[in-house]
Amino acid sequence: MPLLPACQWAGKELLPSESEGFSMISPIERTINDHSLFTGDDFSRPHQILWHKNAYIESIGGWPKPTRKEDLVIIGGGMSGLMSAYLLRDKKPVILEQASRFGGNAKGEAWNGLQYSIGAAYLIKPEQDSGLYKLLKDLGISHDWTIKSGSESNVVINGKLIENFWSGNSEPNHQATYKRLYDYFMSFITEGGNTFPDYPTQDAALRRYINKLDQEDFYSHLERIVGTALPSHLTTLLEHYCYSSFAGSSKEISAAAGINFFAAEFSDVAVFPGGNSYCLSGFPQGLSGNTGYPSRSSSALLKSSTALAGVCTAYFFYAF
Repeated sequence: MPLLPACQWAGKELLPSESEGFSMISPIERTINDHSLFTGDDFSRPHQILWHKNAYIESIGGWPKPTRKEDLVIIGGGMSGLMSAYLLRDKKPVILEQASRFGGNAKGEAWNGLQYSIGAAYLIKPEQDSGLYKLLKDLGISHDWTIKSGSESNVVINGKLIENFWSGNSEPNHQATYKRLYDYFMSFITEGGNTFPDYPTQDAALRRYINKLDQEDFYSHLERIVGTALPSHLTTLLEHYCYSSFAGSSKEISAAAGINFFAAEFSDVAVFPGGNSYCLSGFPQGLSGNTGYPSRSSSALLKSSTALAGVCTAYFFYAF
């Protein structure tokens, strides 16, 4: 698989920032000093080039010729990319990630020794015979989690902590609606209850069931289940959840997708120190030890096309 080097550095040796140690690319940022600044994703650098790609390519004299060949290149160093690289580590993959740190939507930070998530914060507790549990065990972190019942939800409303949200304490006049909806979601994770819309699936009956749920949006489906309009705090909860999970309103996603995500939240959840970034932090380190530091952070994809010898990939590397 021909691989173009960072375009503006074609033909040069690796920059020091390309060969820095694991701590500089870890999904957990441990050098935070000032929290008055936003420390999330920064798309300004890649957008400056990707939105004006033709002009940028012209400024460097056109597309450079491939100078390296790799068996496997993985585009994206988030959860999917790092897990793929870890499972295929015998292929000695190169990972290209546009951000300065790996992790994607599962990054974390540490301040005064306290690790916390700024993205994906937890996962549904895996069964011991599952592939996920085996992976966590391989990484040596399968017992580093704290298990919490997803049904025991506490929320903050207008600066006030509301414990046991699903009891309806925040809206006493609608406690019956809260209970009906709580029982409905619990029925999907209780043995003998409603069928969980798990997909993808090869089961024809389950596929028909999911197709039927796909005909109704999540919000309307829940209003039909409880037989009344949803209270304001419940509506706000659903909107915040759906926008953070799907980048859309509860009225824009199907009932199948909404139940698939939201009902799972009522199961036991596993929380690591630093959220899911704690899990991911083991991937680059393990890959580095296996392949001799194959990864390239701060490297945004410019072009990927099928070539006679495989796939031709071009990326640019940020200079700091």
